[in-house]
Amino acid sequence: MKTKKSKKPKHPHPGLILLHEFMLPYDMSESWLAIELDIPERIIKKIIAGHHDIDIKIAQQLSSVMGTNNKFWLGLQADYDKKGKK
Repeated sequence: MKTKKSKKPKHPHPGLILLHEFMLPYDMSESWLAIELDIPERIIKKIIAGHHDIDIKIAQQLSSVMGTNNKFWLGLQADYDKKGKK
């Protein structure tokens, strides 16, 4: 019997990357991240849900907290915008 493999999107929303690659492994809460980024928690929730894009300001804030760079987050958003949106 074949088992069904779960399909991961090739170009997921950056919010999924934020959640699965950064927040969950490092036990970051939405409220903690909101405070660190100095943005409302509802925006963090929207980003994670894929209902809010990563703009330059958020990319800069994420970069400083996550130890990445702006291009990382903006590149994820660009890939999603070009290939991931349904």
